[in-house]
Amino acid sequence: VEFGLSEVDTTDSVLQQTVDITHRARELTLQAANSSQGPSQLQGIGKEIDQLINEVVALANTTVNNRYIFSSKKTDTPTMTRSSDSVVYAGTSPAADWQRETEVSPGSLVTLNLNGESVFGTVTVTPGAPPTVSGSGLLYGLVQLKRELDSGVNTNALVHLSTIDNSQSAILNHLATVGGVANRLHLTENRLDSRKSTFTQQLSAIQDVDLPKLVS
Repeated sequence: VEFGLSEVDTTDSVLQQTVDITHRARELTLQAANSSQGPSQLQGIGKEIDQLINEVVALANTTVNNRYIFSSKKTDTPTMTRSSDSVVYAGTSPAADWQRETEVSPGSLVTLNLNGESVFGTVTVTPGAPPTVSGSGLLYGLVQLKRELDSGVNTNALVHLSTIDNSQSAILNHLATVGGVANRLHLTENRLDSRKSTFTQQLSAIQDVDLPKLVS
């Protein structure tokens, strides 16, 4: 339970930080969508979006006890790897058996982890004329926005904003799920502590008994 709480609490913190990133990305996107922004200003905003992408990748690669918590069952594998504008997810596929569970009471299991691709998304840029960009989720929206701003235009800024907003909503739903798991784990921890305290008191009472008096 203690290890599970450590992972779940860390997951909660990472999600909160990711929501903060989506807020900043939204501010920058609205700023970029302003018709008064010239190419150099848009490229400057694009550089900050690029920094946000790196922050998301770093958060996705968070570890607890040297385990990559968003890689699902591949906890020894970094969750995300960025190469140029592509960000590849290397954990267990969301279509596979990715849940890691712990028992909170006899026969009752809770899922400790979230799937990194489902939380942060993924994006692949395939070379060509022009290059094609495919993916989903927050990283896809951020990279699409960054690439457009790098070119000094803001034609689809609000389209990318919609992707970022949808990703933020999904992350908030993940936060609610994690909060529910944390509550169950805390209740289990408190119950175990209470049982341990009761057992200790009972053991102490037994040890304090004066056996000669009982025999006499």
